Amino acid sequence: MTDIEDDVFRAIPLSAGTVRKRSLVLAAVVSRAGVEGDPDRTEARSYCEEVRAWLHSNHLDGELEPREEAIMRAPLGTLDRELAVRGAWAVEGLAVLAWALGDTEFPPHDTTVDPYDTCNVVGLLAESVRKLVQESRLRSPAELQAARELNYALHVEYVARLRGRLSGKFSRRVCLDWLTLLGLREETLLVDGELLCCASPISSAPISAIKDCVSILTERQRASIWLVEEEPTLWDTIPDV
Repeated sequence: MTDIEDDVFRAIPLSAGTVRKRSLVLAAVVSRAGVEGDPDRTEARSYCEEVRAWLHSNHLDGELEPREEAIMRAPLGTLDRELAVRGAWAVEGLAVLAWALGDTEFPPHDTTVDPYDTCNVVGLLAESVRKLVQESRLRSPAELQAARELNYALHVEYVARLRGRLSGKFSRRVCLDWLTLLGLREETLLVDGELLCCASPISSAPISAIKDCVSILTERQRASIWLVEEEPTLWDTIPDV
């Protein structure tokens, strides 16, 4: 038994079906936010209608959280900019849900995921949603907890770098058991004990890359917390740093 397994005190309260439904709803929200600025308004409007109809026919529209519902209901071209940006970045949280469901490998911390691929892999616009939900399986509690711990540590490190407050080697704050459980190799994350960011030590990485990683990890930590800590809604879960 690994150290992280010893630290899991209770069963994960969320069922695989609940996580699958949340991933499908979030995929719909991400896809709607993603077409807000689409130059082909006719095609984009048709796509939005298709996604809304799919949610309704599969009884998923009742799973929408309040601000997600605002995104889905907004006519094309009228979406509040803050909601549009948040909805687009939510794909990084969706990537964590996709991983938790076993649909993907653990995503690199310093690279954005592809919205189209991520929405498709969880089952957006799937014909048999009921079967998809019933057959879903979650990764182990130890793996979900490892993701929570690593995403927290990464988020804290990037925020510290953004504020000019890096302190010591990142390797001292990372448990190797986390990496083992997540299928990560130490050399892909660290160089001389320092966190790697876009193939460079974080201390010398450009600020633009650091800012992008903060945005990535904000959403990934949000999803990781929701999976483990019984937060009632994903959208309103506050990532701690």
